[in-house]
Amino acid sequence: MAQRVILTGGQGRGDTTSEAAVGRAYLRRHGVPDAKMLIENRSRNTEESIAAVATLMRNEHMGDAILVSDPFHMLRVKILSWRFGLRVSTSPTRTSPISANRVQVASYVLSESVKVPLSLVFSMLRTSPG
Repeated sequence: MAQRVILTGGQGRGDTTSEAAVGRAYLRRHGVPDAKMLIENRSRNTEESIAAVATLMRNEHMGDAILVSDPFHMLRVKILSWRFGLRVSTSPTRTSPISANRVQVASYVLSESVKVPLSLVFSMLRTSPG
């Protein structure tokens, strides 16, 4: 579905590797060559990840993107992509380890219910003239 894959995510406190490195290892095991992967392993949150993706896509002259993340996360990812000028489609994963834990899902959905409106407001403020 894509000619290139951008893997994002830095290393959290107590982690031994970055999210991007974990994603790269997974894709390697599934036959995706390194030449098809771009790595962004410094971001610490969603906004930083999307900003870095926007920069990578511009530098690599890439057009549209398909963003993959947890289902509860997709609306905010789409809003942030709009803020950074990306043309995207979303594809929520069906295999997230979070999705298997109802308490964890509820926690993330509650968190997103605050973050989504804030992201929308900040996006509108940062893209409005003046």
